[in-house]
Amino acid sequence: MQENAQGVLEVLIDQVAVDRRTITVSGLIFPGRTDEWIAYIEAMQAADHFKPIAIYIDSEGGDANGAVAMYEVLRRLDAEGTPTVGVVYGCCESAAPIILAGCSHREAFANARFVLHNPQPLIVAESAGSVEDLLQTAEFQQLLVERLQNCHQLGLRFCEIMVERTKLSGIGYALLSTQQAWFNAWEAQRIGLIHRIC
Repeated sequence: MQENAQGVLEVLIDQVAVDRRTITVSGLIFPGRTDEWIAYIEAMQAADHFKPIAIYIDSEGGDANGAVAMYEVLRRLDAEGTPTVGVVYGCCESAAPIILAGCSHREAFANARFVLHNPQPLIVAESAGSVEDLLQTAEFQQLLVERLQNCHQLGLRFCEIMVERTKLSGIGYALLSTQQAWFNAWEAQRIGLIHRIC
């Protein structure tokens, strides 16, 4: 990414990467990174509307909002006739299963592992005082309320996605996601998170 003359961050598209038609979602999914992946996916679709795009995943998760945005783009591509194939070759945890769920076809290597859970609030604040002092400030309390409301909305969206794209019911997902639910590839296939094991 680089800043243009207007101060807006732009993604520099590497044509070789577009021609390969693969995206690798690895490591932590941080804000801004999903914007880059989405820009590449859209460039790949523009280059060839019907040729499949592969999404390779080995990620411990991260930015839930970005994962939902990427899910929405992948579902749109599928509706427009551009197939996507999600392949988990390591871990697919936290927000990463949402990206995987967006793919038209989903598969995993036998050693893959999966973790489902509800989004967790990330609250970072700088303060010269103690934690107790920080908790008393109106600004921090407002931030806390906003983050908890956002997590609640994201949790509902995660549940909708998993019910729509897997064999889980809403109650089944709610029970699994109240804590971290770990799955191997065979269990992920049984609940419909993946279609086949490579």
